[in-house]
Amino acid sequence: MMIKKKAWLMALILGSMALAACGGRSESKSSSQQQSQSSTSASESTPSSENITSNNDKYIIGRRVFDNDYNNYPNPKATLKIDEFPNLEFSYNQLDSSYYLEGLGITFNYCYSFYIADVNQDGYSDICYSYVKGSGIVNYGIAIYDIQNNTVLLEKEDRGEFDYLFDLDDNGCLLIEELEFNDHRSHLLNKALRFIKNQKNELLFEEFSFESKLKGFLCGLGSGDRNQYKVSILLVHVGINDRYALNANEIKVEGIADFTYSVDKYEELVEGSPDFNLFLKFGSTITTNITISIKDIKQTIRVSVS
Repeated sequence: MMIKKKAWLMALILGSMALAACGGRSESKSSSQQQSQSSTSASESTPSSENITSNNDKYIIGRRVFDNDYNNYPNPKATLKIDEFPNLEFSYNQLDSSYYLEGLGITFNYCYSFYIADVNQDGYSDICYSYVKGSGIVNYGIAIYDIQNNTVLLEKEDRGEFDYLFDLDDNGCLLIEELEFNDHRSHLLNKALRFIKNQKNELLFEEFSFESKLKGFLCGLGSGDRNQYKVSILLVHVGINDRYALNANEIKVEGIADFTYSVDKYEELVEGSPDFNLFLKFGSTITTNITISIKDIKQTIRVSVS
């Protein structure tokens, strides 16, 4: 998740997630207990091969359940049913944006994303999730939880040094993205890691590099008067470059009302600026929905002008 303006982005996220200063890890286990196992949930999960299939013989394949970076995969913020765990309900707590499994004593705190993969290659799906930790200055960390054996397989957090997120490459292989931490400038991809299949079923990684990938975009709070409405657009992307290459004419806008629009790109970025400003011009006073599209990503906003 390359975030060009961390404070700008977090202001939008905080408004919907009500984040607080707390870690994102299972309450029932910690990383120091990775060797302990329990049969409590042995009957609750199903072999991942029934739900995740691939011809890939080298890398671990994953599935995205939700990811706040992706407009097309929003956090449902409600009780969650995951196909790989048909007998489990992940109850949602809006106060701290957490999901918990009642009866198993497992809580996934301050969830930013959920991915599913058979990371330890035991034939059962594991939960790979990213979380947000901190107040004011925030960090993103990751953890992998083995539901079948009720144990933590991996926790990774380097507060003030790196941010970590899960993602998928173009072939659906599970990725760990290690991002350079800096609260005042762009987040750049330090490295990405793919999980390698192996006979010992160990957590092995191979570095994977790519230039840049657009995940989604955020629209700031707009303002409207004299039949014109202005909204700022911030791209959410990841890569080794500090900016995703996108032209203003690649941003499309549609709606049922009659209007014209123009898009201005910030050529010289400064702290706090978005990537683009969108200007909508209507023929009269109106309140309506407008859909903004960037490539295959869409977001609908409510527009009101007087």
